Amino acid sequence: MALQDTNRCLPKRDTTSAFFMSDASYNHDTQTASIAVLEIIRQIHHKEIIQCSSTVEAEWCAIVAAIEIAAREKYDHVVCAYDCLAIDVEELKDFFSSRFRSLQFLWLKREFLVPIDRIARDYRYQNEDAQTKALVQETESIEMNAHYKRLSKMSNTGRLHAYLACPFLPPFTKQIVKGLLANKFKLKALKDMLPSEEIGWLNLIYLMARGPQKKLLSSELRKVLTVPQYLQIVRAVSKEKQYTWIRLLHEDK
Repeated sequence: MALQDTNRCLPKRDTTSAFFMSDASYNHDTQTASIAVLEIIRQIHHKEIIQCSSTVEAEWCAIVAAIEIAAREKYDHVVCAYDCLAIDVEELKDFFSSRFRSLQFLWLKREFLVPIDRIARDYRYQNEDAQTKALVQETESIEMNAHYKRLSKMSNTGRLHAYLACPFLPPFTKQIVKGLLANKFKLKALKDMLPSEEIGWLNLIYLMARGPQKKLLSSELRKVLTVPQYLQIVRAVSKEKQYTWIRLLHEDK
């Protein structure tokens, strides 16, 4: 009796359909997010860091990233799973459906998207840790390292008094420092762009701040600055740029 070729009985592998999960992890302080996409049939992974203004925008970008991957891979039938109810998926469907034979969106509770949520969150933490490590490495190679270490060992209040004692502290920055010391602000929205000197000082003060003081500073800056100004201040910069202001801080010592 001849043996049957079982391979002929197996269904052909579907190469035209794809099932995507997407999620995002948002950092309110820096207005950045990591987005992650996973196609679960073929285990296609995608991760990236983006600039955005809200959690919803980050989640929207994650879904769009999944759709773009599906279009690039030329899948015919695509399902995108997500967990953010604030996203208008019908609008997305209207815009992207012409690229596929079928495009469906599937809302799932967060607990069903734990794997992709973890990938997005871990990638954001890794990126932030890498930025911090890079800043530390740059600091060690600069002659002003001793001054920076002395600043970083101070308490929040001690650093603020050190800033105020500097005769080169510009006026708007001085208002910010006094507000942080008093835990009370009377700031008005700025009509003009901040000069680079103010941005440099505020960037140093923001990056050196810790805990509740950093949250308070971030909250007050958001009230009076434009988004581009705010982002210039809260983004990590090279220590070479920071040392411009650290030198001034210690010049009269």
